[in-house]
Amino acid sequence: MAVAGLSLPEECARLHQEPRLWTPTTCIELLDESEVIGFTDPRGGLFVAEETVRMVDRLPGPYERGSEKMLLKGRGFRVLGSRFRAVAELEKAGQCFMIAGGLMWGAPVLEIVDLLRRRVYHQIAERQLEAANRLAIQGLVMVEREGDEHEIGRMLLAQAEVKWVRGDLQAAKQGFQVAIEKVDPQRLLIAHCQAVQNLAVMLVKGAGNEDEIRAALEQIQRAEAFGFGPDTLPGLSLRWVKALLLEKMAEEEAAEAVFRSAAIGLEALGAPYEVALIKLDLAALLCRQGRLEDLIEIAAQMFPLFRKLRANREVIAGLRLFHNAAVKRQVTVELLHQVQKIIEKAARKVD
Repeated sequence: MAVAGLSLPEECARLHQEPRLWTPTTCIELLDESEVIGFTDPRGGLFVAEETVRMVDRLPGPYERGSEKMLLKGRGFRVLGSRFRAVAELEKAGQCFMIAGGLMWGAPVLEIVDLLRRRVYHQIAERQLEAANRLAIQGLVMVEREGDEHEIGRMLLAQAEVKWVRGDLQAAKQGFQVAIEKVDPQRLLIAHCQAVQNLAVMLVKGAGNEDEIRAALEQIQRAEAFGFGPDTLPGLSLRWVKALLLEKMAEEEAAEAVFRSAAIGLEALGAPYEVALIKLDLAALLCRQGRLEDLIEIAAQMFPLFRKLRANREVIAGLRLFHNAAVKRQVTVELLHQVQKIIEKAARKVD
């Protein structure tokens, strides 16, 4: 599939000019790759998914219930829905999932489960948590009948996310722990790392004891070794969580170094909201250490960045609050957490 010198979106556009390459296998490969690149380039992943759905329309053969072409189009709309969710176009994501549901006649059970799992995450993004939980339960019943431990783990991971957002931290923690055991990193590394990362964040936020924190750090280190590049978004996200764990274990010097290296990497990827959030985590560490000059430096870096990006008024107001407090040497950890919540809310809308 790969062509030297071309990005995947460029390669996808080239394929549209060569009808001899329009095959079901090509479409499946493109859909898979759109999800992979979506973690580092959400818009690029969306473009590839859209182009692939159009390519399916050009395949030979009729659209009939249960036909290969119809099931492939259903798969395309499932992936497209997830790609729209990744860029926070939630209405379009919902429309794609609805279309996909209408194309699932005769689909294998695991494909139906795949749609249900994607809809769980969409409902979480919509803050429809009861609906998300019902979908997760339905999916678990179906996938457990199939006996696929990996897919059971993926659905448990989705259900744990619902419980986490609902504030049921103990149930969510247990769900993430079971998902880590079941999700096979050889089959889907990103899902395994997502479970490890989410569990670690929960433990850092107060749901874990010292032994659990130490075990989570070991899991993060194993996940780092599985194969994500250190300068990819998943790899940097793992490094970010590693810094949080190190801070929780009172290894503050090591935590600061990891925070700073992850921030540099995220900045190079062009991920401003992630950069802001990790710098606020770093700022909280510095605040607890009483390092006011360093706090002023971080505040001075962040405020102009978001003004340049024309971020929404809430984000600008939050960063102005941080900047002014830093200049007046009145920054508190509570204020930093308040600004973090503002930026997290904005990040869900754009990323």
